[in-house]
Amino acid sequence: MGGYGYDTKGLEDLLVAIPIDQDPRSLAVPNNMSVSYDGKLMTEVLEWLNAEGHKFIYLYGTRDYWSAGSVPPNKHVDSEWFFLKDKRHSETNVSEMTDSERKRMISILKNWLSLDIEDIFENN
Repeated sequence: MGGYGYDTKGLEDLLVAIPIDQDPRSLAVPNNMSVSYDGKLMTEVLEWLNAEGHKFIYLYGTRDYWSAGSVPPNKHVDSEWFFLKDKRHSETNVSEMTDSERKRMISILKNWLSLDIEDIFENN
């Protein structure tokens, strides 16, 4: 469902790269393995999230290409959505939230977990 890139500077002599010039899928699907896509599982997951997906915090960036496949906000479950303005994938995290977004998230977590949660990012 996705892949990550890693900073490998200084490790080049220790790594063996999989050649992807002829088949970019070889990173995730080795040996030209035949793969067919069946969206049934993803449909079932989304249906479950929409009906029973309570107490999830969804965190997306408005400039994050992964947000295209985000779980849409749904008023029928007790979950919360944050779309961080102008944030790309690498910038979409709690430390990049505005003060009001972070305070809202902490308030939600305190309520859900019945715990006192310290804002470690406050005044940073």
